[in-house]
Amino acid sequence: MGVYFVDEKTSQEFQRLFAAHSVSIPESYVIGDRLEEEIAIGNEFGLRTIWIKHGDGEIESKIRPAFIAKSLSDVLKFIS
Repeated sequence: MGVYFVDEKTSQEFQRLFAAHSVSIPESYVIGDRLEEEIAIGNEFGLRTIWIKHGDGEIESKIRPAFIAKSLSDVLKFIS
């Protein structure tokens, strides 16, 4: 298992990461707090997505994460 960080949240950057590190998409997660960037790209590639939600409001986007965490430490309960 590896942990990789992507500076640029673009499809091309994720593709480079997958190729360079032989990432197994079915076993991978995208964790982020930006629905329109990180979670959208994770969904595009079929990755499991965990959105770190700030605040108590409703999701105001058509983009849906697989899981919603209240904090970074809360993410651990979704990762198997």
